[in-house]
Amino acid sequence: MNYTELSRTIAFTAPLVSAMVCLVFTAVNTLHCATPELRRIRYRMIAGYLTIMSFWFGMVGYSLSWDLTVCLAPVLRPLYLVMYVVVYGLMRTVTGGSGISGENNGNGGGTKPMSGLHYVVPLCVAAMELVMFITVPAGDRTLPAYGSELDVAGYVVTGIAAVYSVLYPVLCIRVLARHLRSGPVSHRGSIIFLMVAMSLRLVMLPVPIGGMILGKMPLTDLGAGWFVVVIPSFIAYSVSCMLLLSHGCVDSRDIDPTEGTEEADDGGGEEDGAAQRLSTGLSRERIDAYLEGSRPWLDPDFTVDDMARDLLTNRTYMSTFINAAYGMNFNRLVNSYRLTEMDILREEAELNGLSMTISKLATLAGFSNYRSYHRARGQE
Repeated sequence: MNYTELSRTIAFTAPLVSAMVCLVFTAVNTLHCATPELRRIRYRMIAGYLTIMSFWFGMVGYSLSWDLTVCLAPVLRPLYLVMYVVVYGLMRTVTGGSGISGENNGNGGGTKPMSGLHYVVPLCVAAMELVMFITVPAGDRTLPAYGSELDVAGYVVTGIAAVYSVLYPVLCIRVLARHLRSGPVSHRGSIIFLMVAMSLRLVMLPVPIGGMILGKMPLTDLGAGWFVVVIPSFIAYSVSCMLLLSHGCVDSRDIDPTEGTEEADDGGGEEDGAAQRLSTGLSRERIDAYLEGSRPWLDPDFTVDDMARDLLTNRTYMSTFINAAYGMNFNRLVNSYRLTEMDILREEAELNGLSMTISKLATLAGFSNYRSYHRARGQE
């Protein structure tokens, strides 16, 4: 094995290890998920990371041995397509949409579930690859096709892979950008970092790997340059896993097994009782950390829908939990933070010898105007 092959092999293990670590952390985190809905999301994440691992494991084998490459090719090329779909599903889940498996994950907010049609083309390619693998003798198999008589089939698959290499990263960037434009979001810095990684992945990954598959020089001899190629994927897997695992899981010992039952017993209705039981993925500590860390209430347009989206739940669950845990509705909870901020701003202004009107302080604290501040003060 020469320097180029060794460097390429080691580089391909980086995203493989990243996906493996994400898989382990997700599996451990699943044990602490408080609701079946969150566990189902974690199971889909595990399936996604397994798919990603399978592809990069195949790329390691591809780099090590031509004979192994010929055997792996029928699986490797469909996995390349599926990997892009899986990463797109992860990005949708990160932003509070429905992703990975095409099922609604219960986050609400009106996001359409990811269609299973995304997997139709990879499945068709897998079926074609299987037929070719069975019918073409091992000695006649070449890349990207299966011998001169079947070149067209191989180049069709390569063309599809090229389309996926551009289309799905663009979709990922689009859904992340839309999430950032939608208003205050938690972990904004990480979302931006993830968006940059996906943009770099769009530029760096398809061309070198496509050139390697086609055997085009100088793309087959990048050497240590392959580490640069795989860095965006390494980052994307790690950051998306961190963001996903930061939402919705608590230690089951912190959950009161009777929580959510009193609402129904007191005449709150069967629907409200169900919502309360499903909201146990939330906790006061998690909501307090979000409100104190991200300070989304500084935006006068901040709503319960925004908060539900950022905490990966929906409006019903969020409103029900706030009423039960805090003894007040969403508006009063948010206004309590704004009123505290008003007091802090007033004290700072006095210390610095600044003269600021109550209306100006109210606006800086997140109130839309003096009237909304006066109304909130009267509700204390």
